[in-house]
Amino acid sequence: SNKILSNTERILSYSQNMEISTRGFLISDKPFFLAAIDKYMPLLQQSVIRLQQYSNESTIEKKSIDSLQVIITKNIEARKKLIEIRKTKGSDSANAFFERAMVQQEMTTRLYDQISRFQSQEQHSLEIEKSAYEESIHNLTRIINVFFFILILLLLISFFIIYKNTRARNKAEEEIKNLNG
Repeated sequence: SNKILSNTERILSYSQNMEISTRGFLISDKPFFLAAIDKYMPLLQQSVIRLQQYSNESTIEKKSIDSLQVIITKNIEARKKLIEIRKTKGSDSANAFFERAMVQQEMTTRLYDQISRFQSQEQHSLEIEKSAYEESIHNLTRIINVFFFILILLLLISFFIIYKNTRARNKAEEEIKNLNG
């Protein structure tokens, strides 16, 4: 649904903000970046939980969400470790860990790819749903047109019957007048 798509956009946004803040802290060692990371980590986790709540639990969707959850959890753990290394062992050790854990394992790329696949699956599901709704509306329009036709036909038949009965009544009144007078 659109809620799922907007939630995956939020996950991407929070991930990008965490990425920027992690790199900012890695380069500058400024606590400001830690505050941003602390802000986005729970938001990212909450977004994944919401995503699980919105899903209709189809097998493909559940696997995608579980896979996304694993990637995000690994990403968050690696970032926590990176921050700890930067605080305790310095910039060079943190850069080496970043290269080994983040770049070589392509965590960010895997996350973006997984979200992209998930979004395309969800978009496909929405398109199928949309076409089903459009067909349902088309069928409903047909039914309404048939009922409209039947209504007009009944009105015409009623008009014809009333007209015929009125003529018969007028004719009978005419004959009664001729007989009486």
